[in-house]
Amino acid sequence: MIAMSLFPLLIGACLTSLDGGQRESDRGGRMADLVRRADRAMSTLTFELERSGFATAGGVDFPFFVDGAALDDAPELHRHAAANVAAGAANTAREVVFLLPQDANDDGWPDLTPSMQNVAWDPTEVSYVLLPSPDGSNELVRREDGANDRVLARGVRRFLVEDAASTGFAFPIDTLRITLELEDSGVGDARQELTSTRLVTLPNGTPDED
Repeated sequence: MIAMSLFPLLIGACLTSLDGGQRESDRGGRMADLVRRADRAMSTLTFELERSGFATAGGVDFPFFVDGAALDDAPELHRHAAANVAAGAANTAREVVFLLPQDANDDGWPDLTPSMQNVAWDPTEVSYVLLPSPDGSNELVRREDGANDRVLARGVRRFLVEDAASTGFAFPIDTLRITLELEDSGVGDARQELTSTRLVTLPNGTPDED
């Protein structure tokens, strides 16, 4: 009789354990997906920024940065709808606009100016911006001259590109720090978040160099 009364309890405990294990497995799978998404986006960001550099074109110094909370102050070409602000986030977006070297013969090497002393910069202004999604999250988007959108990541809570001056010189002045914070589509305690940070060194020295 005692054994029979314990049987339902044992079955219930086993089912609870299995359910808990399934939830843990689901959480682990979602976290692995976040890691993959962050790595994919960061690979593009770091690859391009490592090819960029400090440049001046049309009287404008590159790279320059756009505060997501002050988009009205941005050059008209780089204004857009404000990103959705994540709960508890002090600063949701700090975007970057930069130039890439010209490569007319597509050999992977930057073209030089006629004097052969400096990199020839492509005039296309490349930017990484944070745009709002209908589901309340944001998308990290690559743009060229404010158009030709290419989504690099979805479910973005925060995206910051910081130079040394904006951090109180927490790292060298030829370096940028990228912070990308992603979340999955779970609800409540099932929601997962991941923050990825990379440092990128620009190849042509410091902002003060010619």
